[in-house]
Amino acid sequence: MRSSLFPARATVPFSFGIGAVFTLIHMEMFLAALVVFIVAAGIALVALPRDAWSPGLDMKTTADTDFTRRDHLRLLVPGALVFIPGTWVGGAGWPLYFLGVSGLMMLSFRAANRRTAAMGRRRAQKVLESTSLADATLPRLTTADEHRDVIRALADMGAVDGIRARTWLLAKELGRDVGKLRAEVGDLERDGLVSVSTVDAGADISRHLVELTPVGVRVLTELSRR
Repeated sequence: MRSSLFPARATVPFSFGIGAVFTLIHMEMFLAALVVFIVAAGIALVALPRDAWSPGLDMKTTADTDFTRRDHLRLLVPGALVFIPGTWVGGAGWPLYFLGVSGLMMLSFRAANRRTAAMGRRRAQKVLESTSLADATLPRLTTADEHRDVIRALADMGAVDGIRARTWLLAKELGRDVGKLRAEVGDLERDGLVSVSTVDAGADISRHLVELTPVGVRVLTELSRR
């Protein structure tokens, strides 16, 4: 399965461009900021993948397990580099400000899907407390085994119990045709292993939202033990 992280060659130029824009604005060099913004936007349109504009992941609910103290501390250093020198960026502090904004942009791009995957793992651990071995019936285990790569991909992406993935993103992760994948998802849905939402999708099946249900998490867990 491919990595969901954005390639550095796509994120670095855009992130540094945005860092330069904010730095120039603070230094009241507005025309230069506009020029840099136009260039950065052009780079983004060419270099950034579809995932950057439409990540394909949707969070319809929040959970107590979503964020840990470490998640908040992780942004402390680049955040400090943004806000502390911000009041005197016109002087010697502008390099720190520039690096801070650029770093935050790069972290946002590079870590977005990793954060979602971490949230999904925490939700999966939590929902195991509300399900039991009795939910892992033989028919469900059989269906899960037939489509093991699909439910495993959902779990790896973090599309669990309220975090949903677009079918096009799931198909991209698996390297599979959207139409055939949607049929597999239908089999899993009938056994209650996944939930599918067609809200805002219209006739476009690639935009259907899929998530692993608590029962699906239990079945995947039991299947992994066999």
